[in-house]
Amino acid sequence: SSPVTSKQLKSKLLRSMKTRLIILLAFLAGSAAAQEILTLPAAVEWSLKNNFSIILQSNAAAIAKNNNTAGHAGMLPSLGWTGTQNNTVYTTHQRAFSGTEKNVTNALNTSVNTGLQLNWTLFDGMNMFAGKQMLGSLQELGENTSRAVLENTVADIALAYYNIVQLKQVVKVNEEAVRLSHERLKIAEARFSLGSGSQLAVLQSTVDLNTDSTSLLNQLTLLDNARADMNFLLARDANTPFDIFDSIKLITIGSYEDLA
Repeated sequence: SSPVTSKQLKSKLLRSMKTRLIILLAFLAGSAAAQEILTLPAAVEWSLKNNFSIILQSNAAAIAKNNNTAGHAGMLPSLGWTGTQNNTVYTTHQRAFSGTEKNVTNALNTSVNTGLQLNWTLFDGMNMFAGKQMLGSLQELGENTSRAVLENTVADIALAYYNIVQLKQVVKVNEEAVRLSHERLKIAEARFSLGSGSQLAVLQSTVDLNTDSTSLLNQLTLLDNARADMNFLLARDANTPFDIFDSIKLITIGSYEDLA
């Protein structure tokens, strides 16, 4: 095979650079569209209302609290009422010796019985007290688990939010690197056209621009993935567009009682 000349190599690198720049412009155009500005407090509030893990665990804790009563432990009397109704339909044909006949067709006979029963175990060997203690432990476990799920979710949201902030800063640095590499390429091409530079410098500048463009595309991909992760934590569609502020503002998150 014939060797690749420097002119062919330059043409190949330029085509690759143009392709990457087109993809890069598409990314930037998509991110420049009007988007929701999501703040960290708003993200936490949204998650508390819609996160399935929090909702399910909160319901489980509420059920455990409702079950923690003296009645469920067997300490209170139980009153039962029963009622039955019997319906009988019959048909009869009777003939007496005197010759008279008696015919009854579809006769209905109804009887109703009711009963009321009161049961109260006064002492069952401390089982009722053990049952009440178990119900209290289940309620406490449900509340502690609900607290842990809530706190972990809030922590995950804060980490995801700050990760997006960090990635946006990295994207800005990479955008500046692409801009500077593009300027260096223009300078190298101008010097080469004037005879004061070398073609090697032009090729090196093209390679640097390709490298910086690739790095920027990778960071934009990471940023999109981080946004998808945030949408997952907020229990909404992963493709929901939003943007955040570029700086990290510390906030005071309320207590568990305020958040629950």
